[in-house]
Amino acid sequence: MDKGGIITFFNKLANKWDISFDQRKQQYLWEIFDRYIPLLPSPVLDLGSGTGALIPFLERESAQPKTIVELDIAREMLKKARGKRNGFDELYFVQADGSRLPFADNGFGTVFCFQVVPHFEDKLLLFREIKRVLRPYGLVVVLHLMDHQRLNSLHSGYSEPVRGHRMIPVQELAEMLTGCGFSISQDLEREDLYLLIAAR
Repeated sequence: MDKGGIITFFNKLANKWDISFDQRKQQYLWEIFDRYIPLLPSPVLDLGSGTGALIPFLERESAQPKTIVELDIAREMLKKARGKRNGFDELYFVQADGSRLPFADNGFGTVFCFQVVPHFEDKLLLFREIKRVLRPYGLVVVLHLMDHQRLNSLHSGYSEPVRGHRMIPVQELAEMLTGCGFSISQDLEREDLYLLIAAR
């Protein structure tokens, strides 16, 4: 995988990334969190955080004491995310590759993956790394606002290097995580939602 190309691609998108995250999409996210997302054990790692769209959601839904780490491979995305701190002290920003997390074992209560998993070619490696940094019984959440077929169609319309990025059906992902030793508590896929929640 061309990591340099991916970094360049997302750095260029950073200034206009939030335009697509309109009020309608934010309202739908609140509905998803209210209906499906449990209280998230802290600290929370927002893996592939982009411009920090999830910060207000994770602040509200994290257990005390609240600590959130925004991690992204693209520096320009993280620069935008820093502007959304809103006085929240326990919010940190890390530029790193999600498949090689710069954290010790068993450090996080939750790893949240919003709109990021398709960008990892080796998904098994990704989730093994997520499992490593999760505490026992910690949660991993995978969330998209469309099913895998629409995701794949969307990515096919982009330029390289994202054009070939693909998502797998939620049941297939659930089987992969079960094979890694996770316990699945939620796997849901429909036209407007892709959600998997699993515990280490």
